[in-house]
Amino acid sequence: MKHLKKVGIRGNDKPLSWEEDTKMIEIEKDSLYQAIITGDMAYKFTEVKFVVNDTLELQNEENRRVVFSEKDTTFFNAKYNKR
Repeated sequence: MKHLKKVGIRGNDKPLSWEEDTKMIEIEKDSLYQAIITGDMAYKFTEVKFVVNDTLELQNEENRRVVFSEKDTTFFNAKYNKR
């Protein structure tokens, strides 16, 4: 994507929210971003969407579902606005 100014993620469960972006860090210019989110999870999954320049992805589609690993760390790879 070109002209990226702001990239983030929003979601159902704390520490995420649907009202405010959690900022994602640029790893490769205009193409690869990362968010490290930590917390005690009392649930097995959460739902999220990415946000670029204040535009929420996958408009009028279901949220992405992130299923947490039974181990300590969950990795989730996705492309903006693509299933």
